[in-house]
Amino acid sequence: MIDKVLIKKLLNFFDFIKLIFITSFKIIVISILLYFLFSFLPNEGSDFCFTDYSSIGVESFYDNSNITNNKVSFTFIQSTFKNYIDWFINLIHGELGPISFDDPNPLSKDIFSKLMISTLMIFLGLMISFIIAIILLIISNNTFSNKYLVKPILSLSLFHILFTAFIIFTYFVKWGLSFHIGVALTISFGSGVLRDYYSLIKESYQRINNKDYVVFAENSGLNAFYFSFTEILINLITITLSRIPILFGGLIILEVYNSKLEGIGFLIWRSMQTAGEYPPSLHTVYSSSIIMIGILYYIFTFNDYIRFKLSPKENVK
Repeated sequence: MIDKVLIKKLLNFFDFIKLIFITSFKIIVISILLYFLFSFLPNEGSDFCFTDYSSIGVESFYDNSNITNNKVSFTFIQSTFKNYIDWFINLIHGELGPISFDDPNPLSKDIFSKLMISTLMIFLGLMISFIIAIILLIISNNTFSNKYLVKPILSLSLFHILFTAFIIFTYFVKWGLSFHIGVALTISFGSGVLRDYYSLIKESYQRINNKDYVVFAENSGLNAFYFSFTEILINLITITLSRIPILFGGLIILEVYNSKLEGIGFLIWRSMQTAGEYPPSLHTVYSSSIIMIGILYYIFTFNDYIRFKLSPKENVK
């Protein structure tokens, strides 16, 4: 099992604070770059989050005067950066303005509620993928079960997620299966996610159990799992966390496919659309995207941190 020394290294206060600080700085830099990119896009004066070109004397960023007049160019950069600072302060306070031009409800509250929906679906998808993968690994030891049960089930995972969604929602959900369980099953099975997850866990488990120190422990009459647990745990955490962006990508497709599932992906997609006389809500797209980028970036960074701290090589030092 994991010893107390490794737990102490993993929970090192200063290393953890350093990790959060560096990751936060990188996310802020990314958010600034994306903010300027969004400011280059044509936007309405009522989209208060980004630069109002009329206020600096040009029609758009691509106006010739913006290229020839250094003063205008400097004013544009200054105005954009000031708007970013205002947006960042509002983000800290949880005040991101209205959802869109035709929806005055608070954007921050809508992002939080939809983020919870997406998080729940991804968690359920991971849990279902893990349980099914473990069950398939256990029964795959039997040749007959592996050939006639495991392989056919994994083959179903190769279908496109929309085909999987059509089957599950048309039949299983209609027959009484919970809608949210149906969503979780769809993102778990669709587009090869389950097959990929199963293969990575199986290959990792076999590779670790064939290592010299595990084989030596087993031949010595010791509990091999006790010695291999740390490395198995590292790989399991790494594999699981690395599936989150894939599940999130599949979830966005489902949210567009079925409007009953209104997660953070649906909010971004809806805000990019033109609703009648109302233009796309760029500040909603930007704020929602930055929050998702930040969350995923923290997950990957924490994943690398755990893998580094619990690695046998690091433990030897």
